[in-house]
Amino acid sequence: MRNRKPKTVRDRYQEYTSSTIRLSEDGIVYEFLLDKYISYMEKLFRSMPYKDKTKYNDQMDAFLNKLNLKFHTEGKLEDRLAPGCCSYKTFERHFDKVIKRENEPISAEDEKYFIHIIKDISVLDPIHKKY
Repeated sequence: MRNRKPKTVRDRYQEYTSSTIRLSEDGIVYEFLLDKYISYMEKLFRSMPYKDKTKYNDQMDAFLNKLNLKFHTEGKLEDRLAPGCCSYKTFERHFDKVIKRENEPISAEDEKYFIHIIKDISVLDPIHKKY
């Protein structure tokens, strides 16, 4: 049996959809709802330019490129909270570390980077800031 690349956000995270993840930064507690994130990203990926991509990895790369371009074109690269998160591989490494932790504690650094990724994502859709 081959290990196939996921085609959708749900394929990638479906086994974790019941998770409510609580993280804190600077005394503020954030609640991340994975099922809402999945729904939001799947809706987004049904639109252009993502719908022509057939794999989740390709969609995420395009999304992160668009995010980076938005910060760059607006002259706000210094405002990006997770500036190194510009590819699917980097996103997966940091995002999945928190999602897949299975009741293990995570470092304050990992919590902070995860929160920063989500805050950066919300820049593309300021109406939908809570995931």
